[in-house]
Amino acid sequence: MEDNIRFGLGIPNCREGRSVPAGFAGPKQIIQVSQLAEELGFDVLWADDHLDASREIRARDEIPPNLYEILITMSYIAAITKTIGLGIGVLVLPTRAIVVTAKQLATLDVFSEGRIILGLGIGNREEFNAIMPKSTQANRGKMLDEGIEALRLLFIENEATFKGDYYEFNGIALNPKPIQNHIPIYIAGGASQTLNRIAKWGDGCFVPRGLKSLYKRIDELKPILKVVGRDILEVDMTSRTILSIGNSREEAVDRLLKSRISNRFKGQKMEDTIEQNLIGSVDEIVDAIKKLKDAGMTQLVVQNIAANTFDEMIEQVNIFGHHVLPIFKN
Repeated sequence: MEDNIRFGLGIPNCREGRSVPAGFAGPKQIIQVSQLAEELGFDVLWADDHLDASREIRARDEIPPNLYEILITMSYIAAITKTIGLGIGVLVLPTRAIVVTAKQLATLDVFSEGRIILGLGIGNREEFNAIMPKSTQANRGKMLDEGIEALRLLFIENEATFKGDYYEFNGIALNPKPIQNHIPIYIAGGASQTLNRIAKWGDGCFVPRGLKSLYKRIDELKPILKVVGRDILEVDMTSRTILSIGNSREEAVDRLLKSRISNRFKGQKMEDTIEQNLIGSVDEIVDAIKKLKDAGMTQLVVQNIAANTFDEMIEQVNIFGHHVLPIFKN
């Protein structure tokens, strides 16, 4: 991987109800922050994939949360940006029809001139059961394994045939092929089998937050990669973090505690929350990123921002883009 750390920004297409209040951002706002990220020098935009919000999430606000479908959203963003990477991540593959999904991804890669980065995962069981009630006994990990193998065949073979427990197709000629000869695949997940998936298919992986988790994941991956003849340097070690910038750490912590995203850390010591995320002054955040980079992090995604309004999010993105990014880009 490259020596310089890369930076991603999460767009709020599927964050309402979970990380931000309902009504936080519509299409105009998502377009605005996407174009701003490209102007500021972020390397990749990352979108989320949720097709439904649970009853618990819907009950948090007086109005329903809007969740914008990931591939349609990224198709539009591809048209209003020029060079920034388009991170599909993570796409919950077990809820998708595999041939249609392959066709959508290949088409998007062609229209975006090869900017797709494909994050894949199994999602959460509650959402899967609600969307696919006839498949509640399905092994989502097996579905993901079959799905990745099927996508690879569809992207490469002139006529692809596949027969598994969950996916099957015969003689599919998927054209046009993606512009990229090899669409990068990033694997998400916390199960033990995730490590084997990363070793077999992963161009990148999503690492749990914080230095300790980074060291642990690298140590876990090295021997498994060695078995298949790969090196840890071949894997883009990517972490998705929460950002809260203040004039001081105290101000940044206060901003975090007042935001919707703070619900994720109830019962956790603030010291641990700070260690696992980017929370503090600009200097403190720069120092934290340098430590992650030195430890082997190759991409850092500002996935969620401690903000209750879109204007607050834009303010934080601007501070990060003007005062943090240039230190690592020069």
